[in-house]
Amino acid sequence: VCSSDLVCERDLLAAVQWNLTAPFSLLFLRRFSKACGCDALLHTMGKYLLEHALLSAAVLRYAPSLQA
Repeated sequence: VCSSDLVCERDLLAAVQWNLTAPFSLLFLRRFSKACGCDALLHTMGKYLLEHALLSAAVLRYAPSLQA
């Protein structure tokens, strides 16, 4: 049990060795594909559509989880 929020945060960051990354849409697509049991062809099609959608500046205002 941590004595304060800062101590807990420090301990957590030390445990992951400060290895933090921002989530991106392909990560969410992988998780969605796995959760729904999609086959490789459907996942590849989703990846293709996602890559083309990201070329549009209008899509970039949405969170990565919504882009996927």
